[in-house]
Amino acid sequence: MFVKELIQPWRKPLRRYYIKSLLPGSLTILVFAFGITAPQLLLAPWQKLSWVLLVLAPFLWGCKIYLQYLNECDEVERKIELNAIAIGGLLALTCGMALLLSIGIQLISPTTKLVLSADLLSLCIGYALARSYWLWRYLK
Repeated sequence: MFVKELIQPWRKPLRRYYIKSLLPGSLTILVFAFGITAPQLLLAPWQKLSWVLLVLAPFLWGCKIYLQYLNECDEVERKIELNAIAIGGLLALTCGMALLLSIGIQLISPTTKLVLSADLLSLCIGYALARSYWLWRYLK
C-alpha cells in the first residue's frame, strides 16, 4: 500500500517505468550479490564469464525499459532525465580526474577495484541526487 501511495501522483510513463524495472533491477542485484559473496564457486574462466553475462543480461533488459520510458515521457520528464544523466556524468568525470591526478602525483595508491567503485558510486549518487531535485522541482 505504501508503494502505491508513493508513486500514485507520478505520471503514467514514470509509474510504468518503475513497475517494469523492478524485476530486472532485482535480478541484477541478486546475481551480482551471488557472485560477489560466493567467489569460490566461480573457479574456471568460463564460469566467471558466465557470471558477468548473467549480471549484464537483466541490466540490459532494464536499460531497454529505460529507453522505452524516454520515448513515452513528455518533454519535461525527458529534460529531467537528461539533466540527471549529464550531472551524474560530470560528477563521475570529476571524480575520475581527481583520482587519476591523485594517483599520478602518488598522493594515493588505491586498487583498481577501489578506483572503479568510487567512480561508479559518484556517477550513481550524482544521477540520483540530480534526478530527485529535478523531479521535486518540476513535478511537485
